[in-house]
Amino acid sequence: MAIKSVFFQRDALRWLIWSCVILALVGFFLSTVNRNQEKITRTQAVVIGKIMQQRINELHQVWLIEKQPNYLQVDNNVVKFDQTGWITLSNNENRNCNYLLSVLYNDADSIKQNLFIKSERIDKNTYSCVYGINTDIEIKAIKINSLHMEVIFLT
Repeated sequence: MAIKSVFFQRDALRWLIWSCVILALVGFFLSTVNRNQEKITRTQAVVIGKIMQQRINELHQVWLIEKQPNYLQVDNNVVKFDQTGWITLSNNENRNCNYLLSVLYNDADSIKQNLFIKSERIDKNTYSCVYGINTDIEIKAIKINSLHMEVIFLT
């Protein structure tokens, strides 16, 4: 009887040690995945900001090539430009930050569905649209003299 008890204790100890090893590995794996997800989200924000800035520059070039019209038809949107060739927004013409997002980032990617408007300020000749991917990352479209994008990491 004493011999069975010793074997039982060894098996239980082995089982406990293996359980701890497996639990430690799972914990390490989950922490690594979480850190990588943060890096992926930050990289996505930078890429989206660069895509939007590239689109701004492309539309400005088209505006110059087309002899500086007030309006251009772009991807089923009528885009209104100011006298310097930058996209204008208006509170009373449904040309708001959602409209700007649809003009600048018309990708059907799922990340666009995760972008939300954190703040919106539209004046006659200037505007600021702040989009969020999550609470820690902002993508800003700012028009004062020209239109440019900024990606801001809050943490």
